[in-house]
Amino acid sequence: MILGAIVSLIPEGSSGEVSASIASETIGALLENPSMLKALRSMDDKAFSGMLEASLLKLYKHNVQQRLEERGLLSQTDNH
Repeated sequence: MILGAIVSLIPEGSSGEVSASIASETIGALLENPSMLKALRSMDDKAFSGMLEASLLKLYKHNVQQRLEERGLLSQTDNH
């Protein structure tokens, strides 16, 4: 049984890297979090938005931490 399908259209160029990361995080969250998929399928905007926001916030924090480490502004021991 197929419960749904996800189509991801990602633009070319440098903006595609950011878009691909966001699309990947969103699709991963849908696959890993059954309640998020249920909220999407039942069109529960409030629940889905909250879960999507939490997922994208996690991605944002990870990206910021990684960039700070790359620039030597944060050591890996600082993030615990």
